[in-house]
Amino acid sequence: MILGYISITLMGIILGLIGAGGSILTVPIMVYCFKIPPLQAITYSLLVVGITALFGSISYYRKSLVNLKAAIIFAIPSAIAVFLTRHFFIPNLPETIATLPKESFLMLSFTILMFLAALSMLKTKSANLENQIAEIHPAKLIFGSSLIGFVTGSIGAGGGFLIVPTLISLFKLDTKKAIGTSLTIIAINSLIGFKNDLFTSQQIDYHFLMILCCITVFAMIAGIFLGTKFENNQLKKTFAYFVISIALLIAVSEIHALLI
Repeated sequence: MILGYISITLMGIILGLIGAGGSILTVPIMVYCFKIPPLQAITYSLLVVGITALFGSISYYRKSLVNLKAAIIFAIPSAIAVFLTRHFFIPNLPETIATLPKESFLMLSFTILMFLAALSMLKTKSANLENQIAEIHPAKLIFGSSLIGFVTGSIGAGGGFLIVPTLISLFKLDTKKAIGTSLTIIAINSLIGFKNDLFTSQQIDYHFLMILCCITVFAMIAGIFLGTKFENNQLKKTFAYFVISIALLIAVSEIHALLI
């Protein structure tokens, strides 16, 4: 339990610092430290990350580091995808997909997306050219945001590791503004996903969740403060290598579980 509370604190700091990684860490913490079943851990992750990201987005907004137009444009198809995924796709998944257990299949697919996002971050040159929003191809935007909504709905990940590079490449935001905008989108997606899970029969320990939310919100404030000490390029590189590290850990863990 102590390790769990320490880990959830680190999650909040990371989410505030780089605008991503929260749910990637939250689900394993719930499962391995707090001994919560995986499906319920995803539900808990959606609420904890959603509330934490909401407070973080407010803090970034006060510093003029949230592009509301980009957030709204991006969030609409993404939120719809989250709802459809949680309501229709996940309940009807077969237990085995391509000879793999469905949990392993989803997580291994997840690692591929993480690697692609990290490579995108390392190659993208950030700029502050928000007037290019109108030039975005609608089909490209809808596909990208819907894909992120699908990821959020499937495995409880807020999708910040995909949202940040997408905002940089499509909306031409600098890294810090992309982080603030990403937190706004994460909050919308995660809370919509959790709201859908309220209609399931599983029991939810709200007292436990509120404790975790308080911890992560204060930790996020610390992360946001630390973020002011780094240059945009430093944040971008740190974010990319962080994503690669987590992807490797998840891949090794899943492959090991399949082999034993």
